[in-house]
Order: sequence, then C-alpha cells, then structure tokens
Amino acid sequence: MEGIGSVQGSIHSASSMVQHPGACRRISLERCRQRRWLRNSITISKISRNTTVTQMAPELPIEVDAETGVWTTDALPMLYVPRHFFINNHLAVEDALGAEKYAEILYHAGYKSAWHWCEKEAELHGLEGVDVFEHYMRRLSQRGWGHFIVEAIDLEAGTCQVRLEHSAFVYQLGKVGRKLEYMFTGWFAGAMDQILAARGSTLRTVAEQTQSAAEEGCDVGRFVTRPLDTPRG
Repeated sequence: MEGIGSVQGSIHSASSMVQHPGACRRISLERCRQRRWLRNSITISKISRNTTVTQMAPELPIEVDAETGVWTTDALPMLYVPRHFFINNHLAVEDALGAEKYAEILYHAGYKSAWHWCEKEAELHGLEGVDVFEHYMRRLSQRGWGHFIVEAIDLEAGTCQVRLEHSAFVYQLGKVGRKLEYMFTGWFAGAMDQILAARGSTLRTVAEQTQSAAEEGCDVGRFVTRPLDTPRG
C-alpha cells in the first residue's frame, strides 16, 4: 500500500504540473540553478594531448523561455549559435563586400549595439562609469568572443586600451597574417561614448585595432580608443 501511495503521489504531482505549466518551468529553472551552482562549486580538469583544460559552468545568467525557446541574459534576447556557423557567414559577407567596406559597416553597427547594451545594463545593475565598461568586457569574455582585458582606461581623457586573448576568430581561422577582429572595434567606442554621455560629457571617441593574434609575431590582439579628431598613436 505504501508503494501505491507513493505512485499516486507522483501521479498527483505530475498532473498538477500539467494543469499548471508555469510550475514545470519554475521547477526546471530551479533545477538548472542548482546544477549550475553545483558545477560552479567543482573544478573539473581534463587531460587531453598532454594539455590540462579547466572547465566551468557559464557565468552568464541564462534563461530560456519554455514556450518560445528564446534565450535571455540580463533581460536581453540572445542567440546561441556554433562558432563556425557565425564565422563562415562573416567571411561570406566579407568576400562579397571586401574587408574594408565590411569593417566600416560593422564599426557603426557595433558602436550602436554597444551603446544600447551598456545603457540597458547600467540601468539594470545600477552601474556607472568605468564599472559599466569593465562589466561589458566581462560579459563579452563570458560569451565566447575571446578574453577582453582592460589594460588602461581614462574617462576624462576619453582613452582606453584593451588586450584580447583567446580570440574566437583566431581559434577558428588561425594565423592568416591580418587583423581578423575588426567586428569588435566599434564596440569599444560605443561603450565609451555611452558612459561619457551618461556622465554629461560631450567628449566622443573613436576605436582602432592595432594588432591581432592572427598576425605573425603577435600573440594577442590590441584595441585602442582615443578622442575623436585626435591623431593616431
């Protein structure tokens, strides 16, 4: 009888969740959070070809809508796609337009997107100033584009220097002898300018990639941001 009672209890719980589909999603999300916490509490090391790889769970707050399948992070809709898929599409457009023209288009699009992202994130998390920029670099790093390291930033001067390690483009394409990550360049100026505007500053900036790990003799990528209408270097 005890076994029957347990089965009946399980059936009752399942039928309750069917009647209340929202409960299924809440339970699913709670289990995901528990598993994420557990994975974050354990460092897993694998040995492959004499290389130690330390794995970790994503540090991004990821939610997936059970009905629509839409992914969100910090209340912003996201797309989750394979790296090769994205870069193959990127290269196809580059081939059609030419790298220089495509870089110009992506600079302005990236600038606009970075401004929007920083504005929304600053509001959501109550951030301001350099904290917004560092949060942006951290989120970019956590999303697999590469590891963005802020080496220097001066909001009053409108300057910053960012080092890029583990570039997704370089991992996919290797040493090709040219700067591959021009898609990122507008992000730095867009982020800087949004932060400056939020502080009431009229100073605006321009960003440039100065080197890529895809170039011979370079192990990392570098980006610099400076005030608009100032000479390079």
